[in-house]
Amino acid sequence: MFANNAILCPRKNDVEYINSLILKRMAGESKTYLSKDTIAVHNRRPLSVHAADAAIDRVNQLTPGNLPSHKLELKVGFPVSITRNICIPNGLCNGTRGQILKMNQLTATVKVTTGPAAGSIVLIGPVRNEHGTQKNFKGTAFDRLQLPLRPCAAMTINRGQGMFLLDRCFLDR
Repeated sequence: MFANNAILCPRKNDVEYINSLILKRMAGESKTYLSKDTIAVHNRRPLSVHAADAAIDRVNQLTPGNLPSHKLELKVGFPVSITRNICIPNGLCNGTRGQILKMNQLTATVKVTTGPAAGSIVLIGPVRNEHGTQKNFKGTAFDRLQLPLRPCAAMTINRGQGMFLLDRCFLDR
């Protein structure tokens, strides 16, 4: 249904809201994948147990632009977009769209619907993402282990640029 359709929105919070509405209205049971976040302690004193717990809770709430969300909720049949270059020669690149076929404890089976790998079925596992590794970074540096997937029934207009949408394209607002 969503392979050649898209709802385009100007803002990221609109995209998240519309994707959550569509996910709730879809039949079937959802699965929530939570990331494994770790505080990166580079040349600093290790944090106490209490401070580390408080920092992890704060980090779980962060979603910098280049990282996947801490909480990823999916259902079988829901459209997703790959957020990292996994295997460029096989067409599994950032922006490739697919549809969830099966969800396991740590992985998701996805049928690729766009690009050179369209029609293939791939198993996608968690990927390590780093935040705050720049030399003069001020803030909490952390690593996030999460599936490199993002729901994409709705997407930002910027994300949709250059996509060839055969059937329909809906604009929000």
